[in-house]
Amino acid sequence: MAARSGQTFNFAASGGQAPYTYSVSAGAGSINSSTGFFTVGNSAGPYTVTVTDNLSNTATASINSVHN
Repeated sequence: MAARSGQTFNFAASGGQAPYTYSVSAGAGSINSSTGFFTVGNSAGPYTVTVTDNLSNTATASINSVHN
């Protein structure tokens, strides 16, 4: 998925065991660790969001940020 600086996305986990914790493991975006609400940062490149469930299982998703 391609995104632009300042765009927002909501990552939502399912399966596993709640509660879930969200973090940005690559890139300079920001994310609400409880809700998964993500804002694309000002630098181009891929952003990787990691979600961790209550049993420490993880999953990742990536967004590529484009800047013109």
